[in-house]
Amino acid sequence: AEMHRALAAGTTAAFRPEPMRAQDMTALAAATLAVFVLGCWAGGVYEQASGGKDPGVVVIDEVAGQWLVLIAAPLDPWYYFAAFVLFRLCDITKPWPASWAERRFTGGLGIMLDDIMAALYGVAVIAAVRIWL
Repeated sequence: AEMHRALAAGTTAAFRPEPMRAQDMTALAAATLAVFVLGCWAGGVYEQASGGKDPGVVVIDEVAGQWLVLIAAPLDPWYYFAAFVLFRLCDITKPWPASWAERRFTGGLGIMLDDIMAALYGVAVIAAVRIWL
């Protein structure tokens, strides 16, 4: 259990093992936006109170990022797995502009924005694979 939390608590919590129904995609998009807005506020409050930049205990950014990639994934377990791996890879490596956003923005927006930008790479890959296949 300790290793599970250390690996990616927020991302793992955001991953739903059961496939979503098509009508749930709109709800997931709305929930992702709500979590982003809430995360900007709550992350900023926590960051200010703790005195640290992008505290590791704040994982709402990973939830929003993982959900964003899952919106692009069709109702298929392999795509869900790919969405999980793609988001984790991009969240860890922070390709530009995610790395720029991580350095440039502070507060709640800074906590949330780099993960959203990293998630957009996952969205692009999932979309390209869907077009190609």
